[in-house]
Amino acid sequence: MSLIFDIEDIPEYDMAIDVKENANHFKQDSVEGSLCQDVLVTGALRKWEQDAFFSGQISAHWSGKCSRCLNPVDIPVKTDISVKFMPQTEFPEAGSDTELSKSDIDVEYYTENKINLSQPVYDQIMLSLPLVNLCGENCRGLCPQCGADLNKGQCACASQESVDPRLAILKTLKEKIK
Repeated sequence: MSLIFDIEDIPEYDMAIDVKENANHFKQDSVEGSLCQDVLVTGALRKWEQDAFFSGQISAHWSGKCSRCLNPVDIPVKTDISVKFMPQTEFPEAGSDTELSKSDIDVEYYTENKINLSQPVYDQIMLSLPLVNLCGENCRGLCPQCGADLNKGQCACASQESVDPRLAILKTLKEKIK
């Protein structure tokens, strides 16, 4: 079973979905990281007239780099998803203004009578990731002077007090005030 369904095959009652999709199936931006294991999507898909509704859960693993020390970090993702699919009836003209309502945000459109859960699943995974990826709460990061990993120990430049030359005048002022 894949994440693509024909609208005519979807019943009006809940159809159970239990799909394990390969991480390579999703179009990924590998600059920030990538999915590193299969993605498990479970839930229920149902149809009402020409609209389809899916609600369920996603389990995945995201591999990226720590935002402080750049070491590899694996982030488990478990999140809920709820999406409504409607038929694409007309395409807005390029450059035209279209006002969206709050309910339009959770809506996906389908063409050729095919519902594709791939993009909404990937989008929900991305929205579930933390804004800052850390290898641990106490990550000390990299030395701003030499780039040494401070989690592995102090670097030589940490013992030297360095002052930004633009702020050196403030240091002399501080010493005069004492």
